[in-house]
Amino acid sequence: CFEVFEHVFNIEEVLAELYRVLKPNGRLLISIPFAWDEHEIPYDFARYTSFGITHILNINNFEVIKLTKTTTYILAVFQMLIAYLYQYALPKGRLFGRVSQLLVIFPLNLLALFFNALLPKRYEYFCNNVVLATKVEAKPI
Repeated sequence: CFEVFEHVFNIEEVLAELYRVLKPNGRLLISIPFAWDEHEIPYDFARYTSFGITHILNINNFEVIKLTKTTTYILAVFQMLIAYLYQYALPKGRLFGRVSQLLVIFPLNLLALFFNALLPKRYEYFCNNVVLATKVEAKPI
């Protein structure tokens, strides 16, 4: 389930259905954005921290096996800058769009990789969570 949960207002109902259709000990693989602009407006309802999605999965009878944040703090900051420039500031079109990507976006990506290698890795700000969880036996109520 990739990049879907932020569009789901009734997450517990969706998780109950996923639980129902998974085999015993079945696995669930999801990715969800944390730092990203609103999209598919007005159907963009939620952003989940790593703690929030773990809690929601746990109370719905899933156990998180592995949770990975896809970017470091530095890479997320650069990603947001690049997304902003690409969407709102750089020229569009076949020729000017490609030239701006070459002259602006590409160097910013290299700069992001340089700073990411140079500075301490921090993960409190990130772009996405990727979560692998397993279905566990439902706890009696």
